Amino acid sequence: MPGLDLGYEPDPDWRRLATALRREGQPDRVPLFELTVSFSAMEAILGRSRPAGREAEAVDEWARFRTDFYRRAGYDFVGTGTSFGFPRGERTSGGTGASLPTATAGVIHDRESFERYEWPEVGDEHLAAVEACAAVLPEGMKVRPRGPAGVMANLARLMGFEGLSYALADDPELVAMVAGEIGRRLVELFGRYAQHPDVDFVTVGDDMGFRTATMISPRALREYVFPWHRRIVETVHAGGKIAVLHSDGNLEEVMDEVIGCGWEARHSVEDAIMTAAEMKRRWGGRIAICGAFDVDRLTRANPRQVAEHTRRIFAECAPGGGWAFGSGNAITADVPVENYVTMLRAARRYGS
Repeated sequence: MPGLDLGYEPDPDWRRLATALRREGQPDRVPLFELTVSFSAMEAILGRSRPAGREAEAVDEWARFRTDFYRRAGYDFVGTGTSFGFPRGERTSGGTGASLPTATAGVIHDRESFERYEWPEVGDEHLAAVEACAAVLPEGMKVRPRGPAGVMANLARLMGFEGLSYALADDPELVAMVAGEIGRRLVELFGRYAQHPDVDFVTVGDDMGFRTATMISPRALREYVFPWHRRIVETVHAGGKIAVLHSDGNLEEVMDEVIGCGWEARHSVEDAIMTAAEMKRRWGGRIAICGAFDVDRLTRANPRQVAEHTRRIFAECAPGGGWAFGSGNAITADVPVENYVTMLRAARRYGS
């Protein structure tokens, strides 16, 4: 099938994105940023199907597919994931392939189940996707690894949200023990990413909130999660790289702590919580903002509305730099490809 004509030619330059994330002024144009892009959108833009088989079984084919897409769409980086993760038995899915925490108790619910749990170790094989992308990396681009979710997300997945809630009251030491095992491994994984010469920044996905508040109390985040965030950021910085936090939800009560952990940028924007323009007004002097186009709006709008809303976003957010444009969360399979392409074209038109 033929690919889509986006109306512009790729001109990747990873320094453009680094300038925005480090808040070092305005680059030649506003860079693009996405956490993930649906396979259907990738296939439509490239005009070819994704590789057959699971990623672990076709690493080189996936690397070429991802690299070709990110370059063609106009990004300055190639986004890839990792095969590392924390086994948790039966998993539920929100329809995007992403595993979600269960409401009830998870695989770790007491001291005995903690002792029985077989913790995975970080190995060379978990950098395979990064290495494969680096081998076919176009000039001007860097690799952006995304990890297996962060400390808060894995606490909720391994203990179940209900189980975690009970443990915070009944056995906080167990919560600290689980967080420690998760955190130490994430520090090692992201530290290894940061040592790779073709990696310029990493994204740690750690959803900590919902629409009105944090998922657990700010006090609990300060005690069990943020100390590990600081260590992850420190190990990324030790490699000379940039650390970007992706977290859904309302983090207003803890944004000072988020910024204090040292993250260069925060991603995830939901207009019902706060627009990107307001986030930049409130915190843009201390942390870069990534994303802006609310995914619900992007899914429901028509192309004309997408183009006009993109224009408004750029008028509000582009001045001064410290911002990378994209959806507020991810280009899911629900987002019409026409709307996504319209957003990309408008970003190139208004971003210079």
